[in-house]
This record gives sequence, structure tokens and C-alpha cells, in this order.
Amino acid sequence: MKFNTVTASLSFASLALAQTFSIVEPSSGGSISPGQAFNVQIEQPAVQGIFQSVSMVIGLQRCGSSECTTTDGTIMGQILYSNTFSPVRHDNTKPPYQNFTFSIDDTQPNNGFLHATQTFLTGAGPSVQLATQSIPLKITVPAANVASAKFKRGL
Repeated sequence: MKFNTVTASLSFASLALAQTFSIVEPSSGGSISPGQAFNVQIEQPAVQGIFQSVSMVIGLQRCGSSECTTTDGTIMGQILYSNTFSPVRHDNTKPPYQNFTFSIDDTQPNNGFLHATQTFLTGAGPSVQLATQSIPLKITVPAANVASAKFKRGL
């Protein structure tokens, strides 16, 4: 009896991991610029079995000029989005996805991480699951903005 319970639990866990979303845009290691809109595209692979997305949280963790000390998504940073996740299939060549558009107001260049955490239900029970994806980003500031920021600080 215990063997069946363990086997079923492992099956649900592997099913949940197989259905994890992916951050497609921006690309890992890509750059975003303050004052300019940037797109975050999240893909959800085809769902097998009982699966219901509950929510998505997207956060931007700024690390300054050094490396981030925590990069696993346990620290989300500035919350950019916290609401439902409803990916839609737009064509047959891509998995269902949802786009989110943001802009940031930073005036200093930074290293950072974009984190996304999805809450979803799996199985007939159902059971609540969490999945987190993180990608490194560079926050770049155009030269004109850096000069403007230095001038403003001097006031």
C-alpha cells in the first residue's frame, strides 16, 4: 500500500515538473532599459492530465553593480505582476503563452534577475504546486540618462 502511495506521489511530482512554464522573453542575460517598455513572454507547455493554473507572480530583483546573493526566486524583488496566468495558443508552432509589458524607472545600471512563480493545481485531489523560473538581466542606462541622473543628484 505504501509503495502505491509513494509511486502515485512521485508520478504527480514528475507530471507537475513536466508542465513547468518557461520565460521566453527577455532572453537570459538580456538587457532592459529604464523608461522603455519591455516584454515578458511566458510559455506553458501542453498540459497532460488534470492541471489548473491559479496565478503568476513576476518580480524584478535588482542586485546593484555586484552579483545577486540569492538567485533562486525566494526573493522576488519589485513585484511587477501578481494575478492570473491565462496562456493562449496563438499558432500551432508554439506552446500557449502570455505576454506582459512593463517599464522601470531606474537611473542607475544594475545587474538583476527576473523571477516568475506560478501557482497551480494538479491531480484529482487536487494538490497545490509552485514552480519558479529565474533569468539574469542587465539594466542598462543610456549615456544621456546617466548624465541627467548625475545632474539631478547635484541639486
